[in-house]
Amino acid sequence: MSNINEVVRLMYEAFDDNLDFSFPINGSSMQPFLYKDDIVRLRKCHMAYPGDIVFYKHGDNYILHRVVRVNKDGSYNIVGDHQTKCDLNVDSSMIIGVVVAYKKRNQKKYNPLKGIRYFIYHHLVRLKLVRFLNSKLF
Repeated sequence: MSNINEVVRLMYEAFDDNLDFSFPINGSSMQPFLYKDDIVRLRKCHMAYPGDIVFYKHGDNYILHRVVRVNKDGSYNIVGDHQTKCDLNVDSSMIIGVVVAYKKRNQKKYNPLKGIRYFIYHHLVRLKLVRFLNSKLF
């Protein structure tokens, strides 16, 4: 399934049936947390919070990044864990799904996004300095 538009169409169908949708990611913007070919499980997004990883449309592109801020007007500032430049004021209507679990390419089981290690990581990675260090180290 290499055509992203087909993936998004199937994702919407799953969400319409109240199902989760899983697919392998492409790219390096979420390293070191997620790598190319890791699989994420998404759920329809009704509201995102700082630290959530969301799948959204930005221009002609579909992107999987982390929410770092919810603005007063309800828009979001979103950035990859491996990046320092945020997409600012992303409208909530552009967010398609939120990651609820992930699976490394060699794992059989999904890992939910919870636990103390994930809690600490997702709070730290929202800091620009930590993302800058990620971009230099990974």
